[in-house]
Formats: sequence, C-alpha cells, structure tokens
Amino acid sequence: MKTLIFPVEFSTNKGGVPQSVASLVEGIAKSNVYKLIVLCPNNSEFSKREFPSNVIIITSEASEWIISKRKLFSTLKLSWDLYKKVKRHIGPDTFFVTNHVSASFIVSLFPVLKIREIYVNRGGNFKGDGLGGIFIRNKIRFHKMYYTVATSSHQLNLLIRYGQPKERCSIIHNGLFIPTIKYDYVRLDPNYLRISTIGFVSSLKNQLCGVRLIKLLRDGGINAYLYIYGDYNIDDDYKHEIDREIHKFGLDKYVKFKGFVVGESIFQNTDICVSFSWSEGFGRTIVEGMIRKKPVIAYRGAGGPVDITNNGEYGHLVDDNSPLAYYKAIMLLLNDSESNKINVLRSYEFAMNNFTVETMVSKYLTLLDDLYNRI
Repeated sequence: MKTLIFPVEFSTNKGGVPQSVASLVEGIAKSNVYKLIVLCPNNSEFSKREFPSNVIIITSEASEWIISKRKLFSTLKLSWDLYKKVKRHIGPDTFFVTNHVSASFIVSLFPVLKIREIYVNRGGNFKGDGLGGIFIRNKIRFHKMYYTVATSSHQLNLLIRYGQPKERCSIIHNGLFIPTIKYDYVRLDPNYLRISTIGFVSSLKNQLCGVRLIKLLRDGGINAYLYIYGDYNIDDDYKHEIDREIHKFGLDKYVKFKGFVVGESIFQNTDICVSFSWSEGFGRTIVEGMIRKKPVIAYRGAGGPVDITNNGEYGHLVDDNSPLAYYKAIMLLLNDSESNKINVLRSYEFAMNNFTVETMVSKYLTLLDDLYNRI
C-alpha cells in the first residue's frame, strides 16, 4: 500500500512547523488513499493528538530526540530505535516526508539502501558550520533528496542555489484552517492601537524592533500597545535585552509578553499584525492576520512574506527592518482609513484563495500522484 511516513521530532505543537505537519497529515488522511504513519517522541503532544483512524502513531522510546555530534551514541541509538519500530512499513511504495533538518538527519541514518524522501523546506538557510547546516547542504549538493518542496519562492531559490535540480522541487505554500469566528473589518483608532507580533522571542524574530516602534508611536501621540505572543524561554539573553529597553523607555504599561496562546483571543485583541522577523520561510502569522481581516506588515527581506503579500500588493511590506519603517507604514494606515479597508478586504480574499489547508492538501495530493507515477 502507498505509505507516507512523517518523522516529527517536536515535543510540543508550538510553532509553524509542527502545526503545518499536523494539518497536512489530517488533510491527506481524508483522501483514504495512503497509509499514514507519524513518528514522534514518547509522550509528545503529537503522540496524544486525535488523528483520523487511518493515521498510525509510532513513538520512540525516548521522550526527546537528541541529534548532536557531541552525543553521537544517543543519536545513533534513537535512529536505530525508530528504524526497528517502522521497518515493516518501509517498502517500494514508501515515501518519508521530512519537515525539518533533524528529521531528515535521523531518516538518513536508517540502514535502508534506498529511501525516497520528500524534504519540505519550511525555513532556514543552511548556513553555518553546525551539523544540521553541513548535512543538508551536502544532501542537496549530492542529490540525496528524492524531491523537495519549498513553502515560498525564497525557499525554492535557496534549494536550487545549493544544487537541488529544478525538476525535483516545487512550491507548495502552507495552509491554515479558516477560523470559526467571523471577523469584520475594524477601523484603526489612534487613541487605542493594539499591535501584535507572534513567534518565539528571539533575535531572529526581532521583537526589540517592536518595542522601539511603540516608543516612536507614543512620542507621536498614538496610544499604542505592543503584545508579544510566543514562548519567551527560548532565548533568555534576548528577553532580558527587551526588558531593559522597555524599562529604559518607560513602556512597562504598554508592552506585554503574552506567552504562547492558542485560540482566537490573539486576534480579538489585535488591531495590526506585524512581523519584525529577519527571515521567514513562509510567514504563517501574517496569513493568520489576513484571514481575520487585520492589517498586516512585514519585512520584505524576510523572504516568505513576499509570496504571502504578492510582493506587497496584499498587506504591506517595508524595505528596511527598522522601527522608523514600521512607524511610517502604520501612520499611512491611520491617515488613509479607506485605502486600508480596501487593502484588508482584498488581502483576506487573496489569503482565502491561496493559503487554506484545503488548497495546500490538494496540491500535495497532486504532487504525490505524480511522484508515485514515477516509481
């Protein structure tokens, strides 16, 4: 039987990668064409998720996947454990769908002569001398990936630049579930403006820029607040740097860390959704804002947001990832409410037509049909 195996090393469902994998597995399961297997850590959130009945969950003995050259024995032991658990499902009609460097590395250690791997490049630039970057660069360079999927033009160009043949890669954007709550366009109010940014607190996500933006807005007479959603125990040093900046500007009442939040409360308390990130493989949180009829702003140089906004036609892109650039963009929205309304509603339609789970799954099913016809 046609079998798809998804190795997922995350212990929680927090973050764009595990959420995207979960929606993809659930969507493909509805076709009833494939046997789907999810490999995940013991006691992880994935292991307890309510998947359709034709999805098999297989857990490792370990509750954490250790992938490190410093702990090579643990990494090899993990790979052998997973291989033993899944080997009876590996056959000529099996594809491994990997969505992260670590998952791809683990699968490559399996003692199987030929593994057909579909690598989904959801983010990252493969730079640096770390084990993951070196491994992926070489795997692409020596054509060890059967096929690669990019979530944006930026990620596709990255794969091709490192040597992936053009005929063995394509773009399939991430897909999001449509919210059950109905959102209407709401006119922005300078007397009470809530700006939200979503993602792990880290220098990559650049939340410090948001703090400085609030300072500019408040100095300009805008009663602005910044809500930072996402785990803030990932990069303690950066969190402390943000705290110092908040205290320095006297913004303790106006900048709030909300932690990781699930559900619609984020967008029910948001007027503008901003991504300050330096790099995004896709830009999931921007799309989340678009399908809830919120104005969205992101940095053009991040990569993924260029696809999401059709190069700034839907939503807004800034060319400089600086507080002043975001300040100017927000002031334009405040000063031309009619143009903002038109853009928000057109952005909503664009996102609904291109970035839903249904659209994503349909494209993956078409791709899988093509790949199975090749073997």
